[in-house]
Amino acid sequence: MRWIALLALCLVCSSAASAAGTDDEYLDVYYAILQGDSLQHNGMSAQAAAKYRQAQSALQQIQSDHPLWNPDMVHFRLDYLAEQLQGLDKVVSPAPASAAAVIAPAVAPPPGLAQQMAGLQEQVRALTAANGELQNKLKEALSVQPAAVSPRELARAGETIVALEKERDLLRVVVEQAKASKPQTTLPAELAKALADAKGLAANQAKQIAQLQARGAELEKKLAAANIELGVRMKELADAEARGDADLLGARAALRQARQQRDEFEKKLEAAQGGSDFSSASFPLPAEPFKPVTPANSPPPTDPPAAAPATNAAPPHTVHTMKDLPPGLGPLMAIALRASTEQDFPKAEQTLQDILRQDENNVYVLANLAKAQLAENHLDDCEKTVLKALALDPNDAPSLYFLGVLRYRQNKLDDALDALSRSAQFNPTNSGTQNYLGCILAEKGRHADAEAALRKALELEPGYGEAHYNLAYLYATENPPSPALARWHYDRALSLGHAKNPDLEKMLSATK
Repeated sequence: MRWIALLALCLVCSSAASAAGTDDEYLDVYYAILQGDSLQHNGMSAQAAAKYRQAQSALQQIQSDHPLWNPDMVHFRLDYLAEQLQGLDKVVSPAPASAAAVIAPAVAPPPGLAQQMAGLQEQVRALTAANGELQNKLKEALSVQPAAVSPRELARAGETIVALEKERDLLRVVVEQAKASKPQTTLPAELAKALADAKGLAANQAKQIAQLQARGAELEKKLAAANIELGVRMKELADAEARGDADLLGARAALRQARQQRDEFEKKLEAAQGGSDFSSASFPLPAEPFKPVTPANSPPPTDPPAAAPATNAAPPHTVHTMKDLPPGLGPLMAIALRASTEQDFPKAEQTLQDILRQDENNVYVLANLAKAQLAENHLDDCEKTVLKALALDPNDAPSLYFLGVLRYRQNKLDDALDALSRSAQFNPTNSGTQNYLGCILAEKGRHADAEAALRKALELEPGYGEAHYNLAYLYATENPPSPALARWHYDRALSLGHAKNPDLEKMLSATK
């Protein structure tokens, strides 16, 4: 039995080392492709063809030795190399064997600091080019699907996008490792200027955000004052009607003016907050990370991935906002939203209940109440509230989101997947919805769909620590694992404030 255990341990270590080694081999191939692209762009067709053939040979060797290692990515790059070589063969005649032997070997750069910095700059430029290519493909994939495009072609395009994103993250890892290993010295003027520009842009953005927040607070005060003024005018009008006062027309004119002033402040406040209501813009709540799923317990399902129907027009639905509140309730709603932002959910729940006593069928208020009850872990109350909201409007995106999170906590994965998919159909730009979809799909064993959803969450919100953590867990537990990507996303999640996970760190340490 001891020999059997030692043999199993050796096999596990060998598999982990092989996965990490394959990542490094692929990075060498990708760097050779970038060199070939640069040579071709500069008119050096013969040298470019030699680099492409060198990369093609190495990539075919990876495909032969590791047939299960990212087959979609390998096929994509082989097709690209074949296309480039076919174009170059029309321009350049095949080189003699002796010439190929001279060009093919890669010349090792001198060990000097200048050469190291030049290599680092080349990698940064390559990363920028890859990122630009990725952005273009993402825009194409996110555009509305024409009727003539088949779902199979869209699925293949999605797989290509995910493969390109993996390449980009691997290049980030290489650049960060190169930066960490090089000696401390003065940055070149070009890099120093770029860093200064980036810091200046971040400072300007922070300043603009602070100004918008201050403007929003000011408009909230004016809106509250306008609501008070409106209440006074309404009381004056009621008194005038009761007395039959001759100034009734003047009171009505003042009332109309007060209402117009209130509406203007509401429009300005909504514009300062980005044109969206609180519940639909920021309803994600902290979630427990998903648990790894073994193929024996959760085989991949045969049903297709959950997604919105491919139509040219979005399904009709109503976006509920503060405009749906009865007159005079705006200040109370502002108090509830501020308490929810400050995570004082008991106060938010109490205030929202007070509002519902005056308007019990308000979907906007019910969705915000469901959020507060979910945050307090009052799951039974949350279920009653969210089902009432959906009975009033079955297509309300925030209510569908909170129902999906509730079902996920109740371990009803199919119901959760259905509710969150419908919420994403009506509100496709919410990062929290995509994060939860990724967790559910991962637990159901659909790792490719889970990876796409989690990457969509990070595309919508790059600083989403929970999504970085879940993606790290996914890469660490998939077969075969991607340890470099898992470490990168885990470190990013920690830098954004996510708690450490000893079990995940143990898995990542075993793959070094």
